[in-house]
Amino acid sequence: MYCQSCGKERRPNSKFCSYCGSKQVQKLSPFTVIFLSLLLFGVIGVSIFIVTNFYGNSANSPFAGAPVTENQLNEKGPEQVAEFTAPEIEKQELQDEQKRELTEIIAAAQETVYTVFTPYSQGSGFLYNTEGAVITNAHVIEGETDIYVKTINGVEYPGTVIGYSNETDVAVILVPDLIGVEPFNLEVSNSSNIGEEIIALGSPLGLENTATMGYITGKNRSFVIDSYVYENLYQISAPISPGSSGGPLISKSSEKIVAINSAESLEDAMIGFSIPLYTVHSLIESWINQPMTEKEILAQYYGDDVRYDSWSDGYFDGGEYSDDEGFYHYWEYGYKDFWSELGDVLWEYFGDDDSYYDYWYDEEYDDYFEEKWSEDGYFDENIYYDEDTGEWSYYDEVEDIWYYYDGYLDAWTYYDENDGMWYYYDVVLDEYIPY
Repeated sequence: MYCQSCGKERRPNSKFCSYCGSKQVQKLSPFTVIFLSLLLFGVIGVSIFIVTNFYGNSANSPFAGAPVTENQLNEKGPEQVAEFTAPEIEKQELQDEQKRELTEIIAAAQETVYTVFTPYSQGSGFLYNTEGAVITNAHVIEGETDIYVKTINGVEYPGTVIGYSNETDVAVILVPDLIGVEPFNLEVSNSSNIGEEIIALGSPLGLENTATMGYITGKNRSFVIDSYVYENLYQISAPISPGSSGGPLISKSSEKIVAINSAESLEDAMIGFSIPLYTVHSLIESWINQPMTEKEILAQYYGDDVRYDSWSDGYFDGGEYSDDEGFYHYWEYGYKDFWSELGDVLWEYFGDDDSYYDYWYDEEYDDYFEEKWSEDGYFDENIYYDEDTGEWSYYDEVEDIWYYYDGYLDAWTYYDENDGMWYYYDVVLDEYIPY
């Protein structure tokens, strides 16, 4: 045998060449090559057999998601083909029913969320049905029966209170201009779960169409505020600021209104409470089917002995006429009739030099009271009144802060430039707290 490197003859059975020192590689015999080839093919064949028979029909097979050729489908029966393709159809259906984005949910809901206001208060509300019924809190419209609602587009519509409870703090307003408008989806049958993600909509502090996100952190909360008895409330991690009361609480998962935002915690402004819609659904339906009268509604606020009639229908009925006192105890005239018959007479009387009116506003008396007011009264030169806007403002020279009076809140407010937030004075806490 010869060396494969230098070509010289090497010793038999020697592993190294005595001339160049190269290691000699022994070739495999033909028998060894054939044996190893058969062994390799045998292992591959057994592996294919095991995979085909034990994993071929399993949903957990590593080949379950592999594409299937037309020939393979033709080899299977109709039932086998249907069974194989079913999961692919189900996957497509799930893709078609993807949940809407958060911004889309809020935008859709705000179309039927309104700012509710009276001459003395302001809050929020939402559309309940296609008959123009709007839901809000009773404390938002207490003492009033003629209400106005403002849409997201700034359009105002008049409404009338047809349901009111000074115990459950729920009220229903009928707005004829909203008849035919489709409301947002409502959940009036089932309770929500703790941990469910929610969206609170409303108009806090006059800031219309505001949305805050949070979670339902508790259920079955109960407490009493004045005459309102709150029971089985949702506790939420979204603030209910003044003006948000009466707005809807929306479940992000179901995309339905589940509750009415009603109150905030005095201990923590970031904790709110909402009345579950399913707990007051029957009460709301009863008012819609059989509206309360104006007298029944006002009696809950003013008391059972309230004597109230609309100005268009006249003043208080009855009464006695006295020649000595010269006036009616209770006027029987309607508003229009009174001014059409007696208005001119009154103006002539007030214009007479001998009238009782002129006597009190004589220059002598006018000067006296003006001087008395100037001496005893208090005047702060830092308080300003804007006649064009009707707004009051106050400048604190020490803190270098402008305070503005908010008529809706009945509270002073100011803007902190350091943290970029508005604050309002809370009478209960006796301090300024953020919106």
